[in-house]
This record gives sequence, structure tokens and C-alpha cells, in this order.
Amino acid sequence: MRRACAAALVIILAAACGDEKVVRINEPFTIVDGTPRVDRGLPELEAAPPVFDPNAYTSNTPTQVDVFAQLTWRKTDILWVVDNTPSMQDEQDRLAQNFEAFIQYLTSADPPVDFHLGVITNDIDLLGAVLRPVPGVPGARWISCAVSAGVQTCTPAGAPAVIAAFKDMVKVGTTGIGIEHNLANLERALTPPLHAPSGDNDGFLRPDASLFIIDVSDEDDMSCAPLDLTGTSCRNVPRCGCKDESALTMGRATYYARFIEGIKGYGREDLITYAAIGAPNAKVLQAGPPEFRGCGDATNSGIWGKRREIVAAESGGIFVDICSTDYTTALGALGFAVSGLKTDFPLSRRPFDNTLQVRVTPPGATVGAALPRMTGTTQNWNYVMCESGRLLNAIRFYGNSIPEPNATIEVEYSVNVRGPSCP
Repeated sequence: MRRACAAALVIILAAACGDEKVVRINEPFTIVDGTPRVDRGLPELEAAPPVFDPNAYTSNTPTQVDVFAQLTWRKTDILWVVDNTPSMQDEQDRLAQNFEAFIQYLTSADPPVDFHLGVITNDIDLLGAVLRPVPGVPGARWISCAVSAGVQTCTPAGAPAVIAAFKDMVKVGTTGIGIEHNLANLERALTPPLHAPSGDNDGFLRPDASLFIIDVSDEDDMSCAPLDLTGTSCRNVPRCGCKDESALTMGRATYYARFIEGIKGYGREDLITYAAIGAPNAKVLQAGPPEFRGCGDATNSGIWGKRREIVAAESGGIFVDICSTDYTTALGALGFAVSGLKTDFPLSRRPFDNTLQVRVTPPGATVGAALPRMTGTTQNWNYVMCESGRLLNAIRFYGNSIPEPNATIEVEYSVNVRGPSCP
């Protein structure tokens, strides 16, 4: 019975396979004469060092080219807060005389800048925060230079008229009360009810424009409570001013710094700059009856614009010495800053310092020539890796070498792959 089943199985398989056959491949081989031998020794290492050419190996130092454009603000609002107390006559005259150094960056920029220019005083009266009228332009409370299709049109018309109007507006007089409310007035000028529909300053501050505040005073700010009028705790005599910051219940300098930074809303602090023209700590201003005399001989009875200096520092602003006899340089620097032009251009990677090449191409030119680095006799550009303990990693231009508007800046260098670091 078992054999029958087996035979049946063979038949079934044969039927299933049909005529298929198993074919084996015969691998080619060669017969070698001799006796097989196995090496039973242990592996060995060559004692001689490898031979190589050290010049065939170099560090991987990629080349980087960073390209920048020198741009100006397209739209900016500029608010001047000018002290109108009896000691300010000389300073107001200097502002008027040197204003051309400031305005040239706004009236000659290419592309042109759309700007508003207004003036208020620091008088404690609420009217001190109302923008002053523009001479010769009925109903206007600020100089306006609008831009349409690349053309700047000013009211009053033309740069000479703008300069003449500002010279008149900035001479705010010297009859103000001797309690300077610079910081409080700039806050009032830019908030309701003055800056609101139907308010006197409505329309000056535009949501899509940058804001530049220039605060001018030869004394310290007194927008605070309580005041210290004893003259015994600081150099301001016979009237001292605000108590120490920690003792104030209202109007701390840090509050005004936060207000200034928040005018444009959270995250838009870069659109706002506060600049103070005042007496830094290194300066002592002369005081004496019958009125404060302004900048004079160094004595123990002088004024230090401490609170305004704090606001400038806390908000990343600018502080200029008011005791300078010539405001040309200071106003030129402020006008340059207002225009939005830059002196520093941060690099994307850390360079090997000695490989830096800088080319500046003016607008309309096809290629710029390499600009020499700063030396003892020339001030062109330099590389600044760290400043005040913080990483900068930037190319900084100086003087007449600062790129003009619409210029292209190319910085080529070999990359230090270790990355930037400060001591």
C-alpha cells in the first residue's frame, strides 16, 4: 500500500513538472601543482611611519561675500522739545544757526525722505506740549515734507523755507517757568487728548513712520513727584529737581524710557530714537542770581541732566553736550541718525581679520573699488568684533567714507569656522 502511494506521488510530480530538467553550472577551475601551506605566524605592524606631503593638506576656509544696501528711512516724524527757561537764549540761537547741518540729510536724501518736523517747549503749562505753529502757513503746526512718485514736496515749499521756518519755531523764548517738564511734555504731545482726533497735535505722529525725539535743555528734567527744592542733595541750586529715582512715586526716568520705547507698539522699538542735548555728568554749569546763567566756569553749583541721560541710556538713545560752542557736528550727527543711514554693517560669519576686503559701489556705478582700511592718517573703515563686552562682528565706516544712500556695500572675507567670540 505504501509503494502504491509513493508511485502515485512520483507520477503526480512528473506530470506537474512537465519536461523541465535541473541543469547544473560547471564552474571553471585550474589545477595547480604543489603542496598546500598555511602561514601560522601572527600579524605584524610596520615600524616605519607613513610617508606623506604636509603641503597636500590645508584647512577648510570658505570664502564669504556679504552684500548690504545703504537705505534711508522712507518716512519719519521728528519732535523737538526745546527748553524755554531764562538760561536758554544762547542755546536756542546756536540751534537756529546750525540747523542746516541737521536738515541737509532730510532735504537732500536720495531717495527722498517723507518727514514731519514739530517743536514743543518744556513749560509746565499744558500748552507747552502743543506743537508750535509754522510761520507763514496758516493752521499748520508742523513742517511737512511729503513724497509722491519719488518727488519731495514741502510745506513751506523748498529747503530754504523749511530752514527759515524751523529757525523761527525753535526760538521758543525764555519766559517759561523754571520747572522743566521735558519728558512729561513729550508724553502729552504724543498721547490723547492732544494727539487724538480733534486734538491740536492730531496727525503729527504717523503709525507707519519712524519717530525721532530731540530733547534740548541745559537743566535736568523735573517731570516727577516729589520734587526736592532744597538744593542740598544735588548740584542744582537754588532749585534741585527730582528726588533720587528710588524715592519717586511718579515720573521715574525708567518710566519715560519705557514709554518712549513703547510708542510704536511691542517689538517696534527700533523705529524710535531719543536724543538729548544736555549737560552730561562731566560738565558743571554755572548758576547764580538773578537767574541761571547756563554753561560757564566749573563750580560746585551746576546742573547735570541726569534723568535725561538715564532715558537716553535706557532707550538706546543719544546724548550730546549742550555746552559745545558749535552745534554743527552734533546736529549733523543727529540729522544723519534721523535719515536712517547706517555706519555699522554686521557680518553673517566671523572673518579672518587680515582677509577682509570692502567695496562700496555708489548708486549708478557698475562696480566699486576696494576701499582702504582705516590707518593713522585716514578714516575709512575698520572691523569691530566686540564693543563694551558684547559681540558686534561688524564693519564700521567713518567720516566721508560712510556709504551714501542707495550705495551697495560688499564685504569679502575668508571664514573663521571657529565662530565669533568675545573675551
